[in-house]
Amino acid sequence: MLEELKENPWSEVFKFAGNYPGFSGNEGSKPEKVCPGLDVDTTIFTRDHVKEIIAFDANIHNRDYICIGILHDKRYFIVRASCDSTGWWSREGGASEVADTEENLINFGLSNLERIKLGEQIKKYEQKVRDEENKKKEYEERLKKLGIKFPAGTTFPRDYSYQKMGDK
Repeated sequence: MLEELKENPWSEVFKFAGNYPGFSGNEGSKPEKVCPGLDVDTTIFTRDHVKEIIAFDANIHNRDYICIGILHDKRYFIVRASCDSTGWWSREGGASEVADTEENLINFGLSNLERIKLGEQIKKYEQKVRDEENKKKEYEERLKKLGIKFPAGTTFPRDYSYQKMGDK
């Protein structure tokens, strides 16, 4: 489980979003698709299934919480939950949604207000992804120059370290 999700309120957010089988005697509820017709699995997920967080907002004063990210099975998710000022177990609720791509998640899953609240975090995440893709391309080009070939489907180290190839 990601370190960020170990603490409250995220354990409660995921519970009240319906993602915990056995919670309150129910079997959990499947997440909705952010847009009807998407080809995406609606299997229940928990905090343990989260691979990466794209953005989150924990508005403690209003008790409204939202988290968007990527699951280990490559689905994109949104969890939302809220409670009143007395805390969880009084007037709480939540929901979860899944998408097949980040673009569908943001365009169909988030409201305009949520896009504004999470916008800076989403931009940082997208920049990080672009930077990683550029590093991977540079790494592959250096390998080609050195005459190193890998079978199709080979994955590269995430840090794309040139030190391993003898560069200083």
